[in-house]
This record gives sequence, structure tokens and C-alpha cells, in this order.
Amino acid sequence: MRSLGKDHEAVFLQHVKEMAPELYNEWKYYIHMDEAAAQMYGQLKGKKDIDLDSFRKKANKLLTMKNSKGHYEQLYNLVYKVVKELKKQEILKKQNKKNKKS
Repeated sequence: MRSLGKDHEAVFLQHVKEMAPELYNEWKYYIHMDEAAAQMYGQLKGKKDIDLDSFRKKANKLLTMKNSKGHYEQLYNLVYKVVKELKKQEILKKQNKKNKKS
């Protein structure tokens, strides 16, 4: 969704909402998870040692599935994707700053 940009994301979600309301609710849930994962990344990126118990407690707020193991696997994959994307964005920003100075 990040790659769509906010304007295109809103249009896309409006179409999904009209065409498939249940699917829209799923998209909104995963967008919320993505935002929470990005916040977690912001809190964790500067730490050398990550307290997994604390991380798990924060993630528990997102649990909506009966299978918590499956949820954590999904959350882990989502955090991995978010971290990958945010790191890529940070690298691009640094490169752009260097290019502007040159």
C-alpha cells in the first residue's frame, strides 16, 4: 500500500469498500498492523538488544486470531517487510542528500 501513495491508496480502498466490504475490513486491519509494525520498528531500530518479551506484549494488542502462533508468524513477516521498506527509504534519503550536496 505504501507504494500507492496516500491519494491512490484512498481511491483503491474506496473501490474495495464498495465492491467487497468484507475484503475492505481485511485491508483496513492489515493497514493497521502495518502502521503498528512501523511504530515498533521506530522504537526498536536504535536498540542493540531487543527485548522479545516486551515486543510480544506490544504485539498482543493486535491479536484477533485464535491461533496466536499463526498471528505471530504473520506479524513477524509484516514487521520484516516494513523494516525492509523503511530501511530502503532511509538509504534513498541519504543518497538524495548526498546527491544534493554534490
